[in-house]
Amino acid sequence: RDHGSRIAALHTLFGEKDSAFAWLEHHRWTTAQLAGMRADRYLDPLRSDPRFTKLQRRLGVLTP
Repeated sequence: RDHGSRIAALHTLFGEKDSAFAWLEHHRWTTAQLAGMRADRYLDPLRSDPRFTKLQRRLGVLTP
């Protein structure tokens, strides 16, 4: 269940941002995971990428 976000974190660790975003886009998020997305330090390298903000808005983590 949580594998998609962890695989995305591994891709992020290796600098593979495109692959990380692909995993994050297709991951089935639970409410708890969405709440933790803001604090997940493994996703920190993605935060400056505009795709991260777009993803958070699409998932309802950020309001427009």
